[in-house]
Amino acid sequence: MKFFIIIIVLLIGNTSSYSQKIICGRIIDSETKQSLQYVNIGIKDKGIGTVSLKNGAFTLKLNSELNNFDTLLISVIGYNSKKVSINQLKKDTSEIFLMPQIYNIQEIIIKPIERKIVGSISKSKRMYAYFYSNVALGGEIGSIIEFHNYPCKIEDISFNNISNDWDSIKCRIHMYKLNDNNPISDLVKQNIYFTINSQKGKMTFDLSKYNLVADEKILVTFELLETFGKNDRIIKISAAKSESLYSRFISQDKWKTFKGVHIGYETTISF
Repeated sequence: MKFFIIIIVLLIGNTSSYSQKIICGRIIDSETKQSLQYVNIGIKDKGIGTVSLKNGAFTLKLNSELNNFDTLLISVIGYNSKKVSINQLKKDTSEIFLMPQIYNIQEIIIKPIERKIVGSISKSKRMYAYFYSNVALGGEIGSIIEFHNYPCKIEDISFNNISNDWDSIKCRIHMYKLNDNNPISDLVKQNIYFTINSQKGKMTFDLSKYNLVADEKILVTFELLETFGKNDRIIKISAAKSESLYSRFISQDKWKTFKGVHIGYETTISF
């Protein structure tokens, strides 16, 4: 029962923050002038954040602990990150332009000789990680996966969906390299979206076309981007008693770890 209590605290602990100010803006591609959707916007490590909508617009509620010199961190896969002061956002037109990022990465091609399944899906209904409330946009939950055979190509990932009270949710997957078990750079260099519907049981997402190659253990997380259906619902993903669960409540928030519990991932790799 101890672990059940830990998970309950996971993504609702910051919902009590009150707001006094509201700032609005719009995120735009600096080259195409097109609106950018699902951009992460927030005050770093302060539990205040969101993601942009389809038209690039965002609204952010600020609490009384912040001042005009606090800074918004704006980031998304495929673009250079940007910092904008709250004061500047109030004075300007609130249009924020992001520059596309050019990745100078040597592509590693794996010629598969062998395939194997790593990890196992937990079917527990008493231990789980979850997203609660559509307030937590940009929030992430995940666990570390150790593949043992390196380098390896990640072909797919599976988990057990206990329940989803929303009609569906849209997520983005991240795979972070680690430094002393702390997330640093994202292995994923293009947005990989997937939808979790109300279907219960094992869910598998094909990642083979993205050429995701790991040369060490990584942290795999799901980021909540959008919910469909009624507000203040819950989705539960089975967890197991082992290792650690990683979480950040909302976009640009600080990471928290919960020892002794992790998401029950199953991945197919080739090497």
